[in-house]
Amino acid sequence: MVLLDLHEDALAAIAAHTADAVDLCCLSAACRTFHRLIMEDDASTQLVWASLVAELIPVPPPERAPCAQLYRALSSCDDLRWLPTELKVCRADPQRMKHELVGRTGAAVCELAGASLLFGGTLNGNHGPVLGDLLVLDYDEASKSVSIWPAPMEVLGADGMEIHPGPRRGHSMTSTQLADGSHVACVLGGWGYDELTMAPALLHVVDEGGLFRWSRPQVRGSLPDGRAFHTATEVARSSILVYGGLGSGCCRNDLALLDLHRMLWSQPAVGGIPRCPGGRAGHGACFFMNRERRGELLLISGALRSASGDSHLDSVDVIEVESSFELDAHGDFGGTTLSLRWSDQSAWGNIVLPKVRTLLLMTSDGPPSVDLC
Repeated sequence: MVLLDLHEDALAAIAAHTADAVDLCCLSAACRTFHRLIMEDDASTQLVWASLVAELIPVPPPERAPCAQLYRALSSCDDLRWLPTELKVCRADPQRMKHELVGRTGAAVCELAGASLLFGGTLNGNHGPVLGDLLVLDYDEASKSVSIWPAPMEVLGADGMEIHPGPRRGHSMTSTQLADGSHVACVLGGWGYDELTMAPALLHVVDEGGLFRWSRPQVRGSLPDGRAFHTATEVARSSILVYGGLGSGCCRNDLALLDLHRMLWSQPAVGGIPRCPGGRAGHGACFFMNRERRGELLLISGALRSASGDSHLDSVDVIEVESSFELDAHGDFGGTTLSLRWSDQSAWGNIVLPKVRTLLLMTSDGPPSVDLC
C-alpha cells in the first residue's frame, strides 16, 4: 500500500464516510496524515478507536500538527434519530397545561441544577398570547415518557419585592455561574408586553428541594440594543456571548458580551470577516471546546431580514474563541478575557444546509409522535 498525503478536503470526505474502526486503522497505516492525527492530537487519543490503532501501528517521529478539520470529520456523530415519547402532565390542571403546550413556539430551554427548564413562549405565533410560565421537564428513559409540571417558585426577591421577567417570546435562557459559585439561568431579550430589552433576569435555585426565584442584577457597561430570536451562549465561565437576532425592524449582526462575574456588558472586538455579514435571526448556536481555553462557536442557519424581505440562510459561520483567566488580589478567579475571530477555514464555507430558520436534524423515520394523555 502506497503512503500518501492527500489533500485535507479529500481526507475529510473519506473520513466522513468511514465508520468502521478497522477501516480507520487501514487508513492510518496507508496515510501519514491520518497516522499523525491519531498519535499526536490530545483530543483524538480519547476516541474509542485510538487505542486500537496505537496497538497496531508504532508511533512515528512527529512531523507536524494534525489539522483540526480532519479531527472533526473523524470524531463527528451522524447517527441521530427521533424517539417516540409519551407526554405526561403532572401537578397541575391537565387540560390547561395541554392547551398551553400544543403549538407553543419561541420558548427557551436550559438545564439548571439537574433540572430541564422551559420558560415562556407564545401560542398562535404573533397573535399570542405571550406566556411567562416556568416549567420543569423530566425524561424517563425506561418508559420513554416526558413529564412536565410548573416549577415551584419563591415569588419574593431578596429585598422582599416580587420579581418576574414577565411574559416573552424569542428570548434566550442560558445556564452559567456567578462569582459566589452559585449556578443560575440568565434570561435575555425577547418580545413581551413591554419594549425589547437586554436587561438580564437571573433564575436562582433556592434550595435542594427544587425551589426557584428570579432576580434582576445591576449590570454596568453599555446595554446592547434590544432583540429577539438571538443566541446567547456560554463560551467561558460566567461569560455569555450574544449574537444577532431581530431588532426593531432589522436583523442584527453585532456581538455583545455579558460578564456575570464582573456584572459588566461590553462589545468585544472580533477579527476576520463573517460569511453572513448581514446577521442572523432564529439561528442555532453551539459551542465546542477543542482544547483548554480554546473553542469554536458555530452559528447555524437562521434568516436574514432586509428591505426586500426575509431570506433563509443555508450557511455556517464559526467564531474561534480563545479565553484567558484573570486572578484577583487574593489569587481567586477574577474574570475571563476573550479573543474572538471569525474562522476563515475553507471547510466551513463548503457546508450547505437546508434553508430553514433553525436547523433540524432527523432521520427518514421522521419526527417523534407525542401523545397528550
